[in-house]
Amino acid sequence: MERGTRPVTAAELVRLAALLAVTPDLLLTPREGGRPVLPKMRLRGVTIHADDEPQLAWFSAVQSALGSDPHWMPLSIPPRVSRLPPVQAGELAARWFRGATGLSAEDPVIPLSGFVQEAGVGVVLARLPVSSSISGCIVVTDSASSAVLVNSNHPPVRQRFTLAHELAHFLLDREGGGYACAAAELPRPGPRQRIELRADVFAAAFLLPQRAVRECLGHRALNLDRIHELGSRFGVSHAATISRLRALRLLGAAEARVLRRIGPPKRDDNMAAGAPVFRAVTESVARRLAAKAPQLMSDCRVLPDAGAVP
Repeated sequence: MERGTRPVTAAELVRLAALLAVTPDLLLTPREGGRPVLPKMRLRGVTIHADDEPQLAWFSAVQSALGSDPHWMPLSIPPRVSRLPPVQAGELAARWFRGATGLSAEDPVIPLSGFVQEAGVGVVLARLPVSSSISGCIVVTDSASSAVLVNSNHPPVRQRFTLAHELAHFLLDREGGGYACAAAELPRPGPRQRIELRADVFAAAFLLPQRAVRECLGHRALNLDRIHELGSRFGVSHAATISRLRALRLLGAAEARVLRRIGPPKRDDNMAAGAPVFRAVTESVARRLAAKAPQLMSDCRVLPDAGAVP
């Protein structure tokens, strides 16, 4: 149905309207103004509330305005990788992408935005409501440029993890469509969708590669100071660092629980000195929007291509 290979029946239309909390006629009749329902229909993976929709509608408009790019040469991950179990696929895809972009197995990825845009993905930031469960979302298409939205209300280290998580969707979930995600920096109780788990593993393995972790720690005793040093060097949150060490079996389950409760060192992760931007696009995205849809730039800040997410 989503791919347009078969029509929607009347019964399915009624069910869709009920799931989206709208009337069936709203799905049938295009309307100007009112609540934007398009992002709700295109994005999936996390609960989307009405307060999220203005920013998601703007992001959808940006992605549509970008259109096709004749110079866009997306990286193509080996198909066999995406067919592996999610944990193995995420780990191997992270190693492959590091090699494809010229990164060594030990290099920290700072800043991250340049590598995402090198893969063919435009980077956009927007401040979603504090109550929003969305960390980021991505629209993946084969016929036009893809774009990723990052929730700029989150601390910089969380934004980095989100951006790497959405990059995994771009590389591994190429069947197309939209993904709205609550990127997980640490294991969650209950089942996790296969593609979401794979994206989480990719983000952790890309930002904290196994070889770099082991070389950084060496033969020194693993304590809280070492963990803080590792997270600071690679630009990863305390929670994500603990989760990665646990995945690499460098920490036991009991140790990980204690270290998570202790938490990170006190610092200003919320950028109190400068409030997060309301809407922002990177330079490469801004140039294309200025030519195709200048009205979308009216309330945006423009960020350097390599500096959108530290």
